[in-house]
Amino acid sequence: MPRTNLKAEIRSLARASGAFAMLAVDQREGLRAMMAEKQNGPVTDRQMSDFKMAALRALTPYASAALLDREFAWDRAIAEGAVAPGCALIAAADGGGWAIKFPATETKTHTALNMPFPDNLVNALSTYLRTYRPVLLGLRGPLKPGHRDEPAGLALWVTRCGTQMTAGAMQKLLIRHTRARFGHTINPHLFRDCAATSLADDNPEHVRIAADLLGHKTFVTTATFYIAASQRRAMHRHQEVVMQRRRPGKR
Repeated sequence: MPRTNLKAEIRSLARASGAFAMLAVDQREGLRAMMAEKQNGPVTDRQMSDFKMAALRALTPYASAALLDREFAWDRAIAEGAVAPGCALIAAADGGGWAIKFPATETKTHTALNMPFPDNLVNALSTYLRTYRPVLLGLRGPLKPGHRDEPAGLALWVTRCGTQMTAGAMQKLLIRHTRARFGHTINPHLFRDCAATSLADDNPEHVRIAADLLGHKTFVTTATFYIAASQRRAMHRHQEVVMQRRRPGKR
């Protein structure tokens, strides 16, 4: 591979003074959600792209570089010459993927969490954001007496009253749907137990990653699931040995 001058490439993203003035227009579904709050009905891909082109034309004359997503901005910006001369282009390298991020202030262990969103759920989430969330934002239903009406704002999940869904409401929905689907309820905490125990059962040599999966600071808390899984494996093995040693026809 040809060698490149990294310092020269970095300098190409800066102003003549050496300062950086970077414009980020690589937002996707988060931007769609904000735009949806200002209109009735879903925000189309074309509206997303039009907004980005307008932002590039208005702001790149004052920027040293612009960060663009490939989905809505890159090709069109180049084809239409939407970026001002002298403003460098940077392509977002996340492939359009999603991430789940919780700041330290929102977690039990006060440790920030950042993990990729499952690819097989992206389509479902995109459909919700594009089609259903805008409709829910426009609804105004009756609230329970004493219920505090919290505007949806940038909250991901919205109630049928157009307000942001509380943790208690999410738990009730989860319990209702798991009971209907599986015949018994699974609350959010039990989902965490299932994830860690399944990992300990199916992939015990990598069980320590369960601490990161659950947001535990150390493996000490997670070890409970590993011990439970080991006990089940030992019990199953013991039962197999007993069944093998039984004489035919005997119970």
